[in-house]
Amino acid sequence: MSVTSSRRDLIWAILLFLCSSSIFAATARSILVAERSRVHPVVTVPTGETTWNLLHRGQCIGTASLSLKKDELLIGILKGKLALLSDAGVHEIGIFLSGVFNQLGQLFRTRVRLQLGLGELTATAETINPIELKIVLQAAKINFQYALSVPGPIIATESPDAGVIISAATKVSKVEVPMEGDFEIQQVTPNTYDCSQSSLMPLDMRPYLLQYAQKVQRLTGMLDLQKLFAAP
Repeated sequence: MSVTSSRRDLIWAILLFLCSSSIFAATARSILVAERSRVHPVVTVPTGETTWNLLHRGQCIGTASLSLKKDELLIGILKGKLALLSDAGVHEIGIFLSGVFNQLGQLFRTRVRLQLGLGELTATAETINPIELKIVLQAAKINFQYALSVPGPIIATESPDAGVIISAATKVSKVEVPMEGDFEIQQVTPNTYDCSQSSLMPLDMRPYLLQYAQKVQRLTGMLDLQKLFAAP
């Protein structure tokens, strides 16, 4: 495989991972809560088992399920899948996120994994403050590693209503999803349809990938936009 081809595969993987990450991040902040002093609440998470449909213009493009249980420690596991369409074809992206909180409610172990045919992106951390993330992207014959330090801690506290409030030490900016106006997150109940029971309709990301590509180009300096997005 040529260097140019390897870079192209790497860029496609980064773009698709960015797209899927932003959509799943929008899922995570679907229920906003008011700010408190010292910490900034990000989301209220229901305890037990919860499943959501990810919809775009009424079509099932993905699913997400969350398990949040507390014994001695609070453990949360989020699993999901998302179907995307690009000039490179149809991609089904899988996501796995786990977090373990100690007796003080501080996140001290986390793992994120995004998978698709082009490669796999993982991020792991076992620190509280700061959160030292080790990020690894494997795509084609490329192994890209990066270390990222994020201010901590991330704290879980019981909600007075129901569920758990996840708060961050620094205010989390709103995640921007280009197609957000047509994007809907629907909780699965006995009275709603479960998208996981059928084939997903791929979300056409081609109108939005250029926006992500421009951001990646500024960071990497190795992207030829005209060649990457040339009509097949």
